[in-house]
Amino acid sequence: MVRSQDGSPHLRRTKVAESPQSRKITTNLYQARLAAAVAFLRQLPLDVKINYDKTANQFKINASTLRNRYLGIHDTPEASYNQQRILTAAKEEVMMEWMFHHADEGRPWSSESIRYKVEKMTYGIDPIPVVATVLILDLSSLPAISC
Repeated sequence: MVRSQDGSPHLRRTKVAESPQSRKITTNLYQARLAAAVAFLRQLPLDVKINYDKTANQFKINASTLRNRYLGIHDTPEASYNQQRILTAAKEEVMMEWMFHHADEGRPWSSESIRYKVEKMTYGIDPIPVVATVLILDLSSLPAISC
């Protein structure tokens, strides 16, 4: 409690920093409530008019977020993240095991070799000859120069 200039007790609000772990828990709870609300809307009969505001208030979530998730406009954060990933979780795990194995043997991978291996795992081919082939094809399409 803090006293003001006139001596009367005055309560001051102080913002407590939220830890990343508590923020993650809060986000997970919100996502769980959102999933429950979408499941509730999906089990409604087809002839019932959907009231997003009432449902959102009931589950303590944002109505526009509920509407977008229910209509399939937005996906879950995890699904959106997985669409942006270059490697699947399984491929990433295999690559990490090999990387640690080579590091234990005293042969750590450089960032260039990691990039090369990721491209090879992703596309299933050697990326360097593909780039060279594209360059050759591009050069061959140019008109001949006569001197």
